[in-house]
Amino acid sequence: MMTRDEAVKARIGALKLERLYHAYRAASRASAMVMTRMSIELEGNEQDPNRRFKLQQRLMREMAVSRENDLVFQNRIEQIRRRIAELDEYEGTS
Repeated sequence: MMTRDEAVKARIGALKLERLYHAYRAASRASAMVMTRMSIELEGNEQDPNRRFKLQQRLMREMAVSRENDLVFQNRIEQIRRRIAELDEYEGTS
């Protein structure tokens, strides 16, 4: 069983973790936007079709990883929010 002090400490830790995941998610989204711009520029600037294809494939893989990361962090944020709500209910620690 958790004491009130432990619940308060857990809530503080969860809030810090939530902020960290928001930062990770923002970085992941920014990375995806940069890759999208690179892809657009690549289509107009690259003359060698083979090189263009390889670069586009690489960008598509990296964008997929960025999207996956975004979803993972979104899910973790939702889990943490649920945990914070549980901690708030636990002996009124809000």
